[in-house]
Amino acid sequence: FPSEGIALGKEQVVSMFEYGKLMFETIGEYLNSGKPADAEFVHDIERNIDKIDRQMNDYLLVADKGEMSPSDVTMLTRTLRACKDIERIGDYGENLITFFENAAERKQPLTGSTKDIVVKANQDAIGLITKTIEAFKTDNRFVSLSIIKERRALNSSLDDRIEHFFNDI
Repeated sequence: FPSEGIALGKEQVVSMFEYGKLMFETIGEYLNSGKPADAEFVHDIERNIDKIDRQMNDYLLVADKGEMSPSDVTMLTRTLRACKDIERIGDYGENLITFFENAAERKQPLTGSTKDIVVKANQDAIGLITKTIEAFKTDNRFVSLSIIKERRALNSSLDDRIEHFFNDI
């Protein structure tokens, strides 16, 4: 079980990342179309990510660590951590789509520079998820470190843009 089970878990994590990417692609479509079906699809993806996360934890946590090689234990830990990261990505996506749905219901959709900031941040998030998928597949630590730096730069840039936006109000 250990090596084969962990390999299957890693494949499932890649699928979870793909779901997260699809979620943010759909959020981008919703920002342009405002279609309720897009928003509902995002909520469906989040429910599926949560379900897979629970199943992965149930599956991987029963593994007998005593029968694992050190590299298997490391991969098990990375896989479980990645599941939690994706679950949080799904939560962020669901929070975003709920915010956008509420704004649309109040007849206050995003427009102008605010929408531009959100669309750009969403595209950047999709790019980061894409790079993360490749880094996870190949277990490339150098790419992983560059992703962390890129994410920090994105967060800083967003903080600056949001601060500038609120100062202009």
